[in-house]
Amino acid sequence: MKIFLISGAVFFVDQLTKWLVKVNLSLGESIRVFGNFFQLTFIKNDGMAFGIAIPNKIFFNLLSIVAAGAILYYIFKFRKERLLPRFSLAVIFGGAVGNLYDRFMNGSVVDFMDMNVPDIQFRSFDLFLFSTPSVNLTRWPIFNVADIAVSVGMFLLVLTIISSNDTWLQSESHGEAIS
Repeated sequence: MKIFLISGAVFFVDQLTKWLVKVNLSLGESIRVFGNFFQLTFIKNDGMAFGIAIPNKIFFNLLSIVAAGAILYYIFKFRKERLLPRFSLAVIFGGAVGNLYDRFMNGSVVDFMDMNVPDIQFRSFDLFLFSTPSVNLTRWPIFNVADIAVSVGMFLLVLTIISSNDTWLQSESHGEAIS
C-alpha cells in the first residue's frame, strides 16, 4: 500500500534527524537556532513523549506495541477510504515506530527540539475522582520529529472525525458505510 510510504518517510526523517543530533552534539549540549526561542538540545528521554515520566517502562512499551498494532490494523481496515484519515494514521504510525525503535534499540529516545514558550501556569483542581497536578511550564519539553508526527497525526484525525460527521467512514467507490 502506498500509504506506508508516508509512514516510512516519517520514520526515515525521524531517525535521520536523531542520528544527526547524536553525531554533531554531545549529550546535554545546546545550539541556538533562533535565539532563546528555538534551540537544538541533545537529551535522552526514557519517558513518554515530551519527557512525561513513566513508572513502568515494560508495561508502557507493551502498550505502545499494542497501540502501533491497532493503528496498523486501522490503516488496513480503511485502505479504501478517503486520504486524510489514512494519511493521519500513517503519520501517527511512522512516529510511533520511530520512538519504539529507539526504545528497543537504545533504551531511550533522542529528543532535541527545544522551544521557549510564554510561562504557562495551571493550578491543581479536582476532576471527578482525582486531582490534577499544578503545572508551571517555562520551556516546552524537548521533543523530536516522531513526537511532532504523532501529535499532528492525532490532530488531523480528530479534526477529520469531528468535521466530517462520519462521512470519512463512507467508501469512496461505493458510498456505503463500513461495517
